[in-house]
Amino acid sequence: MREDLVVPKCRYPWPTVTSPIANAFDDEEKIWYDHDYTFISEEGIKRCKPQFLSRVATYMNPTCDSIERMRPCARLMIYITLFDDYFGMTPAKELKAMAERVYEVMMGDDPLPDEIGILRQMAKARKEWETFMPRFWIDRVAINFYEFIIYGMIEEIPFKQAEKRIYPLLPHYLSFRKYSIGMWPYGDLIDPATNSPLPVFIYNHPIVQRCRELLSLIIVIQNDFASLKKELEIESESLNIIL
Repeated sequence: MREDLVVPKCRYPWPTVTSPIANAFDDEEKIWYDHDYTFISEEGIKRCKPQFLSRVATYMNPTCDSIERMRPCARLMIYITLFDDYFGMTPAKELKAMAERVYEVMMGDDPLPDEIGILRQMAKARKEWETFMPRFWIDRVAINFYEFIIYGMIEEIPFKQAEKRIYPLLPHYLSFRKYSIGMWPYGDLIDPATNSPLPVFIYNHPIVQRCRELLSLIIVIQNDFASLKKELEIESESLNIIL
């Protein structure tokens, strides 16, 4: 890597709003790891715990002051991040089967005792949402998580698992990265955080859908700038808009 590389630092054009419950799940999060993420190596768990991924949920929804409404959102922030990390190199056929199982659990099926613990976290989040969110919204989250895997993660496989570095064309890159970054299902969390589920006819409006797409693409580009120096060190890495 060039030592003189200067990477522009992304800055938000608005002030930071501090969440009143920013660190509310620090202790709970550790329990979730110990109970439901045992499929991750001990070393991996040691890396995860100090990151406090649940804080991402509270910082990204800083006007929410309800621990009950934010708890399932914090769960999702952790399991969507670790899902991508853990299953990122899974063959397409196996990943598709996992996507279908995730959809079943998000729609109401309970995980079996011997199934991977991440499904238990998904089921717990869904049951918590069921106490205060309408069914149409939970269906929406289930579909968007499914698409995160099918249209995002699976589309990345030819580039992640190639023997040598190959680059997608820019339109193709943007078409699947807007899903694989995970912001489509994560953007849905604005609704429970504000206790304002968008009605179907508003949510499906082309302008709202375009706003969702732009939300995802902004995060894609920001993420690529933030991770550039690290990814330049990876010989096969090609999924960065700057590269």
